[in-house]
Amino acid sequence: MEGESPLARSIIQEFDRRSFRFAVLPKEYLDVQHFVDLDQYWSDLRPNFVIDTSRIDIEFRSLIPEAVKAKLYALAVSLNSVYLYFSPADLIYPAMGAGKRFDEKAEPKPMGETGKLLLQQEQDIKAISRSIVLRLSWLMGQDGDNLFTRTCENLVGEQGFDVSDTAFGSPLTYEEVVRILIGLIQQVACGADNWGIFHLCSSDSCSEAEFVDCIARLLTAEGVDVATYNVETKSGPKLMDSEACLLGKRLANDFGVQLGSWRKGLKRYVQSWLREAHDATKMMDNAVSGKELPAGESS
Repeated sequence: MEGESPLARSIIQEFDRRSFRFAVLPKEYLDVQHFVDLDQYWSDLRPNFVIDTSRIDIEFRSLIPEAVKAKLYALAVSLNSVYLYFSPADLIYPAMGAGKRFDEKAEPKPMGETGKLLLQQEQDIKAISRSIVLRLSWLMGQDGDNLFTRTCENLVGEQGFDVSDTAFGSPLTYEEVVRILIGLIQQVACGADNWGIFHLCSSDSCSEAEFVDCIARLLTAEGVDVATYNVETKSGPKLMDSEACLLGKRLANDFGVQLGSWRKGLKRYVQSWLREAHDATKMMDNAVSGKELPAGESS
């Protein structure tokens, strides 16, 4: 729904690559002053699917006014649109047990007022007859604020840092999320009638410490000197804000989606991140010195 977050950008890029017809809802329509404009926009567009990423990215969790949310849901119902909503599971299943994974039947225990509001929003969306709530665990991406970037930036920094061996998640890359999303859209478009809450996560879980150790080894193999990190064994999350140790059963049972390991493709991910970091540093150095990169040179 909002096109600025890393997850939304990943979805848009893949939709563009596949030549899907789509539109990004302009931000001004998320204001109660533009209710009439939103009605007209929605009627003209008549979307088959509505994809809501507004809550999932850490830096894009600002709350849309309740009246606007209610209007969006009502419009989706009026046009029989399928509402696909991404939900941040780390605020719904925080610190529920060291390493224990929770499937879709587990009772949520929302964290604070924000967690309660997000859980209520899930319930509101479930009331839409054609809706899918996709709960996500920790995310991994090349940019934005997420598990992967926090880990890499800390490891290549000059300061030591703490990680937890008791805080667990089931991390997934943005690319894998988008791949599965497109599969769900295609199946629903072909008549699949599966609605409700689904856990979208990796097939295996890990602690913060296990993830950091894996990335540290990959960075070291690329010749990078990594920062020291202290493993905490008696405290909660250090690197992430909270836990999100999910087990996804319904995606496999209802849609036949096979979830992969968080380790899959991680070496390529690290190498790509290092190239981007190198290019950004070189551009910064040239900008400071007043030089321009020769045409075609990027590294």
